[in-house]
Amino acid sequence: MKKCILLVDEDQDVLDLLKFNLEAEGYEVVTAKDGRQALAVLHNRTDLIILEEKLPEQSGGEVFQWLRSQNVAKDIPALFLTTAPLNPDIVAQRSPATLAYLVKPVSMRALLERVKTILAEAS
Repeated sequence: MKKCILLVDEDQDVLDLLKFNLEAEGYEVVTAKDGRQALAVLHNRTDLIILEEKLPEQSGGEVFQWLRSQNVAKDIPALFLTTAPLNPDIVAQRSPATLAYLVKPVSMRALLERVKTILAEAS
């Protein structure tokens, strides 16, 4: 069965590019532009959530924490995409077993490798 990835980003072009490349690698991909859409499309087969850290209404971290509080994404790992290195204090506040970060711009190759690693570790 294909691994399922939920992408959350406000930029439709980014969603389309990531979806195209992840599907080319054999993943099933579902997209959302914000936290509400993410909750609506998230399902128990989701294996990884990739979130833009800076979303319009809530940060990616807030969206992820909210999804986890709903027990929908309790054990699903997340990969946050950000435009600046994160403060180590912020990283320390999140569960290390369920997150990873990549700083933009990131090569598609690096992103795909990180996705592969996260999914292998989660299996």
